[in-house]
Amino acid sequence: MFVDADQDRLLRLAASRVCDTLRDVLSVRERAVIAVPGGRSAARIFETMGREDLDWHRVHFFMVDERLVSLDLPDSNFRLLREHLVEPLAREGRTPPQAHPFPGDAPDPERAAGEYGRALEELGSRFDVVLLSSGEDGHVASLFPDHHSVMDARHGFLVMDDA
Repeated sequence: MFVDADQDRLLRLAASRVCDTLRDVLSVRERAVIAVPGGRSAARIFETMGREDLDWHRVHFFMVDERLVSLDLPDSNFRLLREHLVEPLAREGRTPPQAHPFPGDAPDPERAAGEYGRALEELGSRFDVVLLSSGEDGHVASLFPDHHSVMDARHGFLVMDDA
């Protein structure tokens, strides 16, 4: 845990620590799998991460907090990842990471969550790095305080449509 009154410095430190950890994983494994949230802080961390020298093509990103909206809408957390990390790396001629979008506007979100879980299973069913943040309302990874979903014992990704 880091504590710092300077939010910019704190976000740079978080980005650096995440990238250092990804490099450590990539030194012993063929790929690294990271779970990331959305939000303003995450977008700034993604921007800073993009300045790091890393084998991005060996890194797989999954969302832990995605809204049930189209990936092109401003409310999409995946859009933040794409706009603040994936696309800038591609524009610079660097190979971007493997970014796995959760299709928030899928006709059957429960089925989409199952397919998203299977995509993670194909990569070993685990995250090597998890970056989390807390929303203004106290939620973390789409889990809200005192919400019934916190007690859901199912393994995998959950669909939350009654936050």
